[in-house]
Amino acid sequence: MNTDLSAHLAELFRNACHLDVAAIKPGNVSIYADGHDMNSAHFIESADACAAVLCAPHYTLGERIFEAVRATRTVVSFNTNLGIILLCAPLIQAMLSHPHSTLRSALDQVLAHTTVDDAKRAYRAIRLAAAGGLGRVAEGDLSREPTLSLLEAMHLARHRDLIAAQYANGYQLIFKQAIPAFVEFCAKWGYNRFAVSGVFLTLLAAYPDSLVIRKQGISVAQEVCDLAKGLRDKYSQCSTPGIFDSSLLEFDTHLKQRGINPGTTADLVVATVFVADLETNITKLKIKGIIDIS
Repeated sequence: MNTDLSAHLAELFRNACHLDVAAIKPGNVSIYADGHDMNSAHFIESADACAAVLCAPHYTLGERIFEAVRATRTVVSFNTNLGIILLCAPLIQAMLSHPHSTLRSALDQVLAHTTVDDAKRAYRAIRLAAAGGLGRVAEGDLSREPTLSLLEAMHLARHRDLIAAQYANGYQLIFKQAIPAFVEFCAKWGYNRFAVSGVFLTLLAAYPDSLVIRKQGISVAQEVCDLAKGLRDKYSQCSTPGIFDSSLLEFDTHLKQRGINPGTTADLVVATVFVADLETNITKLKIKGIIDIS
């Protein structure tokens, strides 16, 4: 595996995390608004702490997930980026393990060949991160050692968790919906925080957030979707998105006052920016010889 490629992946990962925190994402922490006993510095520090480990060569997928969470815990004592790590680790594994393939093809290969050991290490990472509102399930419960591969475990959880669903369906939400929305917003406003807010509202309006469902129930999650739809429609039609900052922050305050944190949606946004950056940079990296195509 290429150490230069690992360094570039770490840079792209940090960029995606930093841009995410720079955007107003109602209910989530940003440089404009703290929340849920966290602030933007916690997320920046978490990204910087885990980036090199997450993108290091030679790790298995499970090792990559666990070591990244462990690195994060050296700088924060609560869960800032478990979902981000779970989503980005297979993408990084794909880039490092299958440099001759397209990103989607490489990702499919990585997901198809996950192991029981990957699941064990991912479960350890989830327990270490102290993810919120997970509860108990009859099969594949996180309190027990898994006997299935990581992909099989994610299949079991796909109906109740949007991150698990990405493993189960090859990241369809990201490739088919989030990326086109992000590209559209970038074409309209540029590659910036406004495009990130736009894709966040797009996803929040379309999918009840998994974390909100776990903590407050499906009815509250659906209410948040409905509120996001009205704001998303107005936001996507404007030519000067900055004029909506006050509306986004008002929505942010409303959600945080009720303890509502659409954190899964924010995790999906980071993965979306990361995928967009990967697809933009793959050709450049091949030309520079950082990705070996010989």
